[in-house]
Amino acid sequence: MCRAPKREAASASPECHNERNSALHYVYQILNAGADSARHSDLEVHTRLFRDGRQMYEGKPMPLETVSQRDPKRLVAAGAMKLSAQMQPGDYVLQVIVIDQLSGDKHHTATQSTDFEVEH
Repeated sequence: MCRAPKREAASASPECHNERNSALHYVYQILNAGADSARHSDLEVHTRLFRDGRQMYEGKPMPLETVSQRDPKRLVAAGAMKLSAQMQPGDYVLQVIVIDQLSGDKHHTATQSTDFEVEH
């Protein structure tokens, strides 16, 4: 996800500037995912996009492929979202939601968000 500028405090908003009609690429880490006896996770991920507090987009839940990763307690995933040419310039929030089908009732869903800006 976006990083805060080094010159500002850690609590500052990230500086992510993207142009319309481009792709927004993001990477995230999933910690302590449930796993079966073969050390395979069963995760589902979907994204949401917000502007001015209103949901503009919701992706379909998709299974997250983790078989190639050795440690189900520290998984890395990535995604991309096409920013259409019709998007209005301004501030947006990308939300990534991961549902762990093997975790039981505790910590079943994890959500992380990041701010970004669409420029002219």
